[in-house]
Amino acid sequence: MCYYVIVVRREVVTEEVAAFSICIKPGGIMNRCCPYCHKIVPYNHECDMKPQRKWTRYDGKIARFHHSREWANKSVEIRRRDSGIDQAAINGLDGDPYVETNNLSVHHIVALKDDWNKRLDNYNLITLSARTHELAEKGLIDINKLLEIAKQNEDRSRGIM
Repeated sequence: MCYYVIVVRREVVTEEVAAFSICIKPGGIMNRCCPYCHKIVPYNHECDMKPQRKWTRYDGKIARFHHSREWANKSVEIRRRDSGIDQAAINGLDGDPYVETNNLSVHHIVALKDDWNKRLDNYNLITLSARTHELAEKGLIDINKLLEIAKQNEDRSRGIM
């Protein structure tokens, strides 16, 4: 918590202040409590402790795509193709095989930022649970095995064996 001093009628009063509080010191300087370092700083202060996010030119484009109707439709199609089951779990890519049907999402095996043209390619999409999706994003599940499973599922759904 931050503390600051307020001058009221020539009396000094100390008060505890929550983050984002603003105080005006004698002389009209506006200060606030920094939410990152918890010190009293000038109102326009940029704190060095603030986490920095690295933006890429794809961030806005990818976010718009993930909120689009075409992605919503494709996501439903892939979950139906994969029978609403986590494909990494059922194939034992994260240990022993098991069936997971909760918290499912559709994963781009080759990331959108790496190949934008594969964003709606059924051979690049697979159904994963939140747990295995996170493992796949971190690279802890082999991409080639995921691509092979997606190809098998897509060929099976098209009647190609």
